[in-house]
Amino acid sequence: MELYGNLNALHADFGAYVAVGFSLDELMGQDTVTECASFQGRPFQGRLSSNPGKSNRKVAVDEISHDVMLQTISSHYSNNTLYCLLSQSIYPIAGLKNYYVRPLDQPYFIFLASGLTDGEELVAHALDEHQPNFPYVSQHAIDLKEFVQEDLAQQFNSTHLSSLNVTDIVDPSDVSNQTAKRTKLNRAMDGAIVARNDPAHKADGVQLKTKQRLTTAHGISMCVAWLILVPVAVLIARYGRKIWGPDRKLFNVPMWVHCHRFCNTLAAVIMVLSTLAIFAAHGWRWHGIDGFSGNPMELHSLLGFLACIFAWVQVINSICRCKVGTTPRKIHNIFHRTIGITALILGLITLALAIWNVFGKSSLPRIIFVIYLVVVVGIILMLEPLKWKLYCQKRRQQVHISEENDYGRKTKLTNFERKKQLGKNAAQKKQDAMVRRFQMVSIAACAVVATTITLLLSIAIIFRDIF
Repeated sequence: MELYGNLNALHADFGAYVAVGFSLDELMGQDTVTECASFQGRPFQGRLSSNPGKSNRKVAVDEISHDVMLQTISSHYSNNTLYCLLSQSIYPIAGLKNYYVRPLDQPYFIFLASGLTDGEELVAHALDEHQPNFPYVSQHAIDLKEFVQEDLAQQFNSTHLSSLNVTDIVDPSDVSNQTAKRTKLNRAMDGAIVARNDPAHKADGVQLKTKQRLTTAHGISMCVAWLILVPVAVLIARYGRKIWGPDRKLFNVPMWVHCHRFCNTLAAVIMVLSTLAIFAAHGWRWHGIDGFSGNPMELHSLLGFLACIFAWVQVINSICRCKVGTTPRKIHNIFHRTIGITALILGLITLALAIWNVFGKSSLPRIIFVIYLVVVVGIILMLEPLKWKLYCQKRRQQVHISEENDYGRKTKLTNFERKKQLGKNAAQKKQDAMVRRFQMVSIAACAVVATTITLLLSIAIIFRDIF
């Protein structure tokens, strides 16, 4: 493998890299990378890494295993131009998952990038497509086996580049000229592929910009569903049954039930649309789980799929409720609550996996998500003791009424006893009103915080390339 790059625009005196990535689609994430890099002023050497999301991580193997898979034959850096000759094995060592190093006998979308290094890590490449070191992404999957083996080093001399109508030295400040020359070189590279017009080699699905929009829509809509609608539905069912009063009904069904169903059903519909969006972004293909390789985004897709299934199970089984007070109804309630809490936990874990891997090294989205969890857990810790206190009071009242019914009253209530009873009833009504207001304010506060957090995360998702 030979890597060649012009590093004029990078000021690469203290460390830089040229890298090639192997991806299953045109989007960064779940890619394996081979780079030729200089760290802290050391000579340029080949290194293997991977992109779990928007970040880059060195492949965690020992030095001997790394040298078995990748060796640096030679490297030359002069006049801000880097050339590296590397020897990479077609297949990774036994036991190393494809998530870290992919076998090179399959078609991949090819990424070409360059940038600076910081310590022992790669600094993110340019994010503006008009900048000279903006990455190249092939328009379709490329089968490396279809290239004729030859001395590629000879292709980077002035004579060969002139035959491609591309010069080997380009002024990095001339952005328009740089872009035009890069386009010509890209076309020349595509022309070297056997059977380029073969439909099997064309990119599946939609264009890159559309894929990015679909992925963004997927992330934002899932945040709306799992951070706002589902938690609010759970809080209403658990703590908000008295908000509208005991007798407020619509179509002979308590108001809290309608609100609970509306939030859950709307969330389930959004989940379906969001799932369709991410499938469309990946050409209606799901690569599945590679034997639990440790890829967090593979786990993200699996847990997210299960969470969406459980969410729809909730919607369906809510229709099949039995009569109140019967044994089947009690069983249904246990099943419904268990599935609901499981779905919510899976959904939050799925979001956490995405947030921890999509935004690279930035800690801001993670902090925002943690703040959300702290607020929601704090509200639950405030409402749950109140819930049990009211439950115990209700049980004591039921026992008292039962005792009165069993033994009966031998005498009529005196005026003093009647006034005392009326006072207790008034105090109870006042307490109930205060409890309803507290529950309503708590749930509303949770909804406001969830909406704010979702808005912030949505902004982070839209501008995720800068994180």
